[in-house]
Amino acid sequence: ADPAKPGREHWQDDAAANSCRGCGAAFTLFFRRHHCRNCGGVFCSDCSCFEVAVHRPGDADGQVHLTRACMWCFKSVVCHATTASGAPS
Repeated sequence: ADPAKPGREHWQDDAAANSCRGCGAAFTLFFRRHHCRNCGGVFCSDCSCFEVAVHRPGDADGQVHLTRACMWCFKSVVCHATTASGAPS
């Protein structure tokens, strides 16, 4: 992992991802890979077009960033936030 790029330690290696973890579509020169910043999985743009708030190591307390996420992490974060707030899930 590149220490100059914190948060990428858990990312799936590009070379190990020939297809989207979500829909299974094969990656090509024009159909590109995108990492979910939450789980580190490799997805196509359609399966990773969501954003979640994350806190990175070294950030000030309470500081968060909106960052790319896969549909599964997005649903997980939204459902957890909804449940934690007491709103019906």
